[in-house]
Amino acid sequence: MNIRELRLSTGLSQQKFADYFKIPFRTLQNWEYGEREAPEYLLELIEYKLIKEGLMTSEYLKKNATKIDEVDMRDGGIYLGTTTYYLYNNHLYADEYHSNLNRYTGDDKVYVIIDDVKKDMNKYNEQYFIFDIGLSKEGYERLVEYAGK
Repeated sequence: MNIRELRLSTGLSQQKFADYFKIPFRTLQNWEYGEREAPEYLLELIEYKLIKEGLMTSEYLKKNATKIDEVDMRDGGIYLGTTTYYLYNNHLYADEYHSNLNRYTGDDKVYVIIDDVKKDMNKYNEQYFIFDIGLSKEGYERLVEYAGK
């Protein structure tokens, strides 16, 4: 993944991305326009930070990650929205859409639920993923299938 793809995965402007990572704005532009090349280790560190801090947008995950499950959120039979779970680089993300809140705030947040799925699958049982995390039985089976690859 190059620096432009990483920035686009966050939905941030060049200026905000540069400010967030304390990269000089002109340096970021040079990397994005191919005038200079960002060091590979730096790209890996930025991607790691984006994953750990849950800064990737749901649109990026929809395009690049494996959709594991989608669960309706209901309270007393009233539909509140959905939680969609994605697997990306051995991390499990939850993208929550709350029908009322998102309508007013435009919030597009993605949360890292598990940062090392393979380790946690060995550590916890099926009940943990279904009752504590919120996956359906089918979602858990998909997670086992894809995380085991």
